[in-house]
Amino acid sequence: MRPSPNLRIEHLRKRNGARLAYAGVGSGAPLVVIPPWVFDMQMSHSLVAPMIDRLRLDHRVLLYDKQGTGLSDRDLDDWRFERHVEELVELLDHLEVERASLWACSQAGPIAVALAAAHPERVSRIVFVSTYANGPVIFWRPEVRDSMLSMIRAHWGMGSKVLADMLAPNATSEEAQQLAADQRRSASAEVAARALEELYFVDTSDRLARVEAPSLVVHHERDRAIPFSGGQQLAGGIADSRLITLEGLGHARLDPVREGDVIDEVIEFFRGAAESAVERSPLTGREVDVLRLVAEGYSNQEIADRLTISQNTVANHLRNILDKTKARNRAAAASYAVRAGLV
Repeated sequence: MRPSPNLRIEHLRKRNGARLAYAGVGSGAPLVVIPPWVFDMQMSHSLVAPMIDRLRLDHRVLLYDKQGTGLSDRDLDDWRFERHVEELVELLDHLEVERASLWACSQAGPIAVALAAAHPERVSRIVFVSTYANGPVIFWRPEVRDSMLSMIRAHWGMGSKVLADMLAPNATSEEAQQLAADQRRSASAEVAARALEELYFVDTSDRLARVEAPSLVVHHERDRAIPFSGGQQLAGGIADSRLITLEGLGHARLDPVREGDVIDEVIEFFRGAAESAVERSPLTGREVDVLRLVAEGYSNQEIADRLTISQNTVANHLRNILDKTKARNRAAAASYAVRAGLV
């Protein structure tokens, strides 16, 4: 398992009083990594870590731990599925992010569907990895569900090892042991069991038709944790979607042979969100260039040098930017750039 890169952990106080831990890396158009099942953002499995390494080069990648898990407050007595959407909206509001792309792996898929259906104006693009929309159809065998839930509650150590084998079937023995330990560190046995129950029974299939965001669905043909039919549910129900079928047993772990190609495809897909943000903006292309440099803290002289234009031209562009965005000063313009997904 690879650690997430250089995270500066911060907290927000939710409306219910709980503290939610979050972090951001990189700069550019905002992209939220929705945490799967039980997750601690200080540890990233082998799919998320290399993807973050690449995405942070031109995206502001935002991570967080759901309440009850990881570095967020562990007390949790609200088990409504909608709490996930409410929590994510609180995070976006706190960070003044009006619109973001989403990375949704494993149990995070239904959360992404629910957010995009309820707040289409806030979601640019979605990448679904090894996930689903309708749990009761996917996990239809009650004896398997009951056995797994009983094991987690009775012996979280054994349950975490069984789940690690399902989540990363091609991992080495050492990697599987580390993943199992990470799961136990991320949540208590009861929180893990309740979260798994939610995975089994949540059904967002009736919301798929309301998802307007372009979506990329990535799924292994022989995924043992979430069957391939879960990816087919998403690709079949979201109008603007494309399915990438991968060979093998993998779940959250890509075959190293294909990893580079898939990451390249995901990067190119997410870049379309940044291009769409520019298209929606009232600013000209050059004004966007100037605003991005303003948001990064450059002075007028530094902007002029970088863009090979005069300081007077920079000043003219900045006046136009303030006028078009209704911003009072440079700081407000920089804030607008973040909210609009331009940086």
